[in-house]
Amino acid sequence: MRDSFIFYRSFFESFEGLSKKDKLILFDAVCNYALNDTEPELTGVPLSMFKLLKPQLDANIRRFENGKKGGRPKKTETKPNGNQTETKTKPNYNLNLNLNGNGNGSGLQANADASPPEEKLYFFADID
Repeated sequence: MRDSFIFYRSFFESFEGLSKKDKLILFDAVCNYALNDTEPELTGVPLSMFKLLKPQLDANIRRFENGKKGGRPKKTETKPNGNQTETKTKPNYNLNLNLNGNGNGSGLQANADASPPEEKLYFFADID
């Protein structure tokens, strides 16, 4: 049993084409279903309309029930492993290979911002 439910504008707009009698029957059925969990006994146009509205009402009821449970559990803060005492940064030693033959580059080129690695780097003027 709930104290409230969501009545969407689309529900209201879909009721507009109904006769006053069918509109009242459908409105009563929606309210009883959403607030009291009472499955309506309908026929004709109100039954067809209710079948279209029921999946949205059921989804809202599920959200309400899940919210009563407290919602999503709070995230626990993860702590780093104790085996690392300091952050180790590695320099970027990317090699760019220019083989397009347009004459702009000189073959292998080391990244200008990084210092060279301990092993030897070979630069080739022309790669055929």
